[in-house]
Amino acid sequence: MAIRTQGARTNGKTTAQQAQPRDVNAIARIAYALYERRGRAHGFDQQDWFEAEQIVKARQRLAS
Repeated sequence: MAIRTQGARTNGKTTAQQAQPRDVNAIARIAYALYERRGRAHGFDQQDWFEAEQIVKARQRLAS
């Protein structure tokens, strides 16, 4: 799985730069699980990463 190094920018920072280290690890684990669930089809790494970011953010909102 390729990990996205560039993303949507907000206040001059990518989404990965805004996230805490533990969040990035959680995003990476979820993105990899999405990749595996799709049968390890290539070409969807950015989509998986974005979806994983949304999942982590939703979990954080529910925990707050």
